[in-house]
Amino acid sequence: MAKVAVERAAQKESGRERDWLEQLDPAFASLHRNMSSLSEEGARLQMAASHRRLFDLGLDLAHAAHERFGSEDDLDQFLRIAEYGRAILLKSRLNAFTSLRYAHVPDSVLAREQHLLKALNVDPDDPKAGNEVFEHEEAYAAFLDTLRQRHPDYFALRYGDPSVTIRDLRSRLVTDQRDLLAYAVTGEHVYMLVISADTAALLRAPRKSLSEAVSALNESVVARDIDRYLKAAHALHALIFAPVAPLLRRTELLIIPDGELHRVNFEALLSAPATRSDFREHLLIQRYAIAYLLSATTAIQFSDLKHGRPATTLALAPGFSDDLKQRYIAQVMDSARIDRDYLSFVRQPFARSTAQELGSLMSARVMVDGEADEPGFRTLAGEYGILHLGTHAEMNEHAPMYSRLVLSKNGSSNAADADGYLHAYEIYEMQLRAQLAVLTACETGAGSNVEGEGVRSLGYSFAYAGCPSLVTSLWEIDEKSSSEIITRFYEHLADGLPKHLALRQAKLDHLESAPDELALPYYWAGMVLMGDVEPIEGASGGRGIWMMILAVLFSAVALWTIWRRMRR
Repeated sequence: MAKVAVERAAQKESGRERDWLEQLDPAFASLHRNMSSLSEEGARLQMAASHRRLFDLGLDLAHAAHERFGSEDDLDQFLRIAEYGRAILLKSRLNAFTSLRYAHVPDSVLAREQHLLKALNVDPDDPKAGNEVFEHEEAYAAFLDTLRQRHPDYFALRYGDPSVTIRDLRSRLVTDQRDLLAYAVTGEHVYMLVISADTAALLRAPRKSLSEAVSALNESVVARDIDRYLKAAHALHALIFAPVAPLLRRTELLIIPDGELHRVNFEALLSAPATRSDFREHLLIQRYAIAYLLSATTAIQFSDLKHGRPATTLALAPGFSDDLKQRYIAQVMDSARIDRDYLSFVRQPFARSTAQELGSLMSARVMVDGEADEPGFRTLAGEYGILHLGTHAEMNEHAPMYSRLVLSKNGSSNAADADGYLHAYEIYEMQLRAQLAVLTACETGAGSNVEGEGVRSLGYSFAYAGCPSLVTSLWEIDEKSSSEIITRFYEHLADGLPKHLALRQAKLDHLESAPDELALPYYWAGMVLMGDVEPIEGASGGRGIWMMILAVLFSAVALWTIWRRMRR
């Protein structure tokens, strides 16, 4: 890599961008091979982060090659490098799901694989571990060599580096009504790759002031400072969206964010300078139905796995009423063991009523108050196609795996799964069959941006557990307005709308009737859709059933009226 960087600095106008990219291929292959040999996820992400300069150089060269030659092949190179550094752990996880589903491998081979992987997780405090590590690594390497020879299909699915092309995206994600916008943030630049059904383009803007612009927007939104918001929302639009806006002609838009842009809801950007009285007209939500993807590769991987999942709904909402807390206190035998933090969570009457409404609207299994506990969720979650959790959340930016959702608490039990907290690491260990998870707790889509993976939020843990679509929150949302929006979202889902169109329409319904204060993005833009946008497969919610019954009754009454008139 160093040789390429030096040569490029000295020969920028030589037209050798493609030659230099080819020279980087062995470096990318070596990086993938080395990461594949690591069983510890943190080590793999650290290795990816340490090669950030390699990714940045590759992206810069692919952009320069496209500017010089104008070929879509150069855009494919750019996409390949950008995707290589996204959602590394999630791609591996989905590889495992796909390989088990499609590649027929003897159970004995799979058992041997799991045994060797488990052996690699040694105790660093064990004095014998140092001697054993080398033996385990050698055994695992030999196993992989044999696996590659005897079961090449499984090896390719399980350990290969999945890659996508612009052609793949056009056949799987992009449509005549839907464009895709992928960002790649390097040390100096913000790249914007636009892919539509008939065109593709790559643009570049300076990264300078990006972090400040994103922070200015989010701080103004959370503070509900409309004057600061109007200025910040248009300024960020000018920086990251205005350059590509003329290319985005469809009404549906998939966005792959990167870096600081993981913290932005593009719906709240303003396409023109606005005032307090007219800013609603210039919101991007008025122009686009927006959904976000963790990466293009994982979106396609999920599309291969999502079929045949249940369409039933499980809705949980503890409510955190005074009665619930008093019941918990009464169950605790030793007052010194009372969880004071748990008692401090404020009541959520609107979240509770939303969960109850889903009983009729989506024929949901509803668990509220004391029933909305962790053991119940763990037992039932794998059986349902829609998971709705209306509760509190606590984010841990320093240790994202310890972020947690708060459920009902059993004071009489010391069991780990009855402590009232569903941690991110516990969700990671689950295998879900849900089509959609809706997390209306605060900041379930927020978290630290991890190099090579993106934001490892509570919502992300549901994706890792196998859920292809997520509705999460970017900030501390208003309970009342978010509950109303989510209820409308489910109504539109029950009517058969695609997920992104259903959420957009629910927000537009809110904006249409909201008084001045409630029209601010704080009240409606916190909830975002990430992942698959297609309608719920096999959905037959209560709303749809009642609409059919009413239609039949209306027809029967009309026919009876006509028959009576004819008899006269």
